[in-house]
Amino acid sequence: MNTEALVSQIAIALILFGALFYRCCKPVKDGTKELPRIVFFTAVFIAGFILNWIGSSRIYSEGSDPGEIIKIGSAIITTLQMFVLNTGMDRIEILSVGNLLYGIAYILCYLAAVICTVLFAVHLFFKNLWNTLSLFFLRHSSKKTWIIAGKGIHQETLLNSLTPEQKGSTIIIPNENNEEVKKEYIDRGFLVINGKFGIGILKKAGFLNSKETILIAISDDDVENLEIARTITEYLNAPSDNAGEKLHFSAHIMYTNIERVEHFKFSENAGGKIQFFNPYEITVRSFLFDNPITKFIPLERIDTEKARLKDDFDFLHVFIGFGKINREFLKQSIAANQVLGIDYHALVIDKDIKDSQSTFMNQCRGIFSGGEEWDNEKYFPAPREKYRIDFMECSAFSKKMYDTIINRVKDAGSSSVVVALGNVQLSAEIAMEFRQRCYEESIKEGIAIFIHAKYFSPIIAEDVLNGDAEIKIEPFGFEDAILTLDHIENRDMDILAKHIAVNYAGAGTKEPAEKMDELINLKWCKIGNFKRESNLSAALSIRIKLNMMNLDLVYDKPEMQDAGEEFRRVYGFEQAQKLRAAEVLERDADGSIVDTTRNNLARLEHQRWNAFHFVKGWIPMPKDMVRGKNLRQSERTKEHACLTTFEGLDELAKLQAELKCKDDPNLDFSTALKESDTMHYDCDQMDCLEGNIKDTKYRIVKWDRS
Repeated sequence: MNTEALVSQIAIALILFGALFYRCCKPVKDGTKELPRIVFFTAVFIAGFILNWIGSSRIYSEGSDPGEIIKIGSAIITTLQMFVLNTGMDRIEILSVGNLLYGIAYILCYLAAVICTVLFAVHLFFKNLWNTLSLFFLRHSSKKTWIIAGKGIHQETLLNSLTPEQKGSTIIIPNENNEEVKKEYIDRGFLVINGKFGIGILKKAGFLNSKETILIAISDDDVENLEIARTITEYLNAPSDNAGEKLHFSAHIMYTNIERVEHFKFSENAGGKIQFFNPYEITVRSFLFDNPITKFIPLERIDTEKARLKDDFDFLHVFIGFGKINREFLKQSIAANQVLGIDYHALVIDKDIKDSQSTFMNQCRGIFSGGEEWDNEKYFPAPREKYRIDFMECSAFSKKMYDTIINRVKDAGSSSVVVALGNVQLSAEIAMEFRQRCYEESIKEGIAIFIHAKYFSPIIAEDVLNGDAEIKIEPFGFEDAILTLDHIENRDMDILAKHIAVNYAGAGTKEPAEKMDELINLKWCKIGNFKRESNLSAALSIRIKLNMMNLDLVYDKPEMQDAGEEFRRVYGFEQAQKLRAAEVLERDADGSIVDTTRNNLARLEHQRWNAFHFVKGWIPMPKDMVRGKNLRQSERTKEHACLTTFEGLDELAKLQAELKCKDDPNLDFSTALKESDTMHYDCDQMDCLEGNIKDTKYRIVKWDRS
């Protein structure tokens, strides 16, 4: 093989390599295609150089030879001319005589140089045009599209989590008309639509097309996100052939400061297409699922055959710092960490805590009311579960704080300490100082320490934070694990909550798998935010209930042996199904509720349900407000007659049955009583558990305490 043929083959190989690298190279999540462009250019330049150099050598071999330096310089200049669209056809014709492969290589190199020039020109001078064309093709393609509206810290976390495939199908709407901001996003490789959010912007983004489109409103301003939700709702409620069921989109609206679900009431008119999410709420929910209260209770204190404690137990929650995350933590844990025989016990410490304490107590008024106020004949029996929550105004650096916590920890059976001061380094320092005090006081068991960290920092690396320490400090709450497209759309806990909503009272447990999506659309997507939160709270409690039977709930762990048969044995599944069919509880001859696993878990579920409503600001409803036709609650006043003891539900059912019979003299009392009974609903969660986790990745397994 002669030299020209070999060089031609090498040049063709270089050009193909550069083109394939540019086409197939996946840039890092926060990068652009800068490296692929450079590699492509370099490969084409080298190919052009060696082609021109060998060509120059051939031309000069037929005449005088000016020397290697001149030939190399000539080759470089000629190669650069290829990138400014100078073909040098006369040279190609001369050099291709007798060597077709050389001519093909040279033409291919020239075309690659032209493409290279176009790519660099677009990158440098025509980014807006490229952005417009890319938006057009994405809008008219069948690809699933994500639209991210708003900007801020949370948006940056979400953008950094995108895979290259997701990045190419994502449109950013900064919700402002700022060319500098637009240019910044385009430079990072994103598609952008400038301007204030509105229906016109949505149409530009293809949000109202028939293909699947997901919108995420993630501005740091809750009001801005809420306005986006209102805009979509108003469009869906306007007379239009394109609105409503024909559109295959959903909107996920973030909020961080809004406390009252009434703010989201309008979205119930959006046909289930709008859902709200709170990153702090998701963080806490994830933590509580991974760290149920039962994890900190010695197994020997649990009667696993009856699903209850053998005797009372004191568990202390300590919260150092009372910012957004710990306020959410306190609320969620009150409802989630309910166990029969344990009063909810917490100590909250922060400097300047008075205002946040007052706000919390007002929002969760049911927790701080009660006592003699409800212990009279005007109300049904007041719930017996207690909430001992102490607020302490104190600096996190003071000796007083450490002394107070140490003394309280000593008196408790087990304790967890959550440090969330907004600064991960500061939180780590406080946690490590507290651990040292625990060592000094010989406290090595029954204590767990956690620190909140939005982002990873070397200060919380395992070898830095713990090393060989006996008491481990565990970081939690990394937002890059929460603020991802996949997690926002399909959170694991949401999947279980959706099945609970659909299967409530067994509505969907017997339906085939292919019917579940339809049932979810009919049920979950059309219930309000409060009911969604209620189902999420119920889902969060399942693991604790299974732990009380020495079982556990795991997600996506096929290697673990299924323990469904053990669950059915301990739970008394056959007897439970008979009682369920009759919609009754197992009672003794005197009508008292007997001490069985099913009854104890139902009692626990009612205790959790009470706690959830108290946290949400509900209080018991007076007896004289109850009506016969199932009227036992008022959303306006946040009063509910079912906020009573488990046995108190019997008294409520009898009162409603009497009222029904008074309204309808032809109605039989026993029939009215059965219609009014609500106690069996507290059994539904565990009666239907296997149906609820059917067709999900959740599985019941033996409890591994290691």
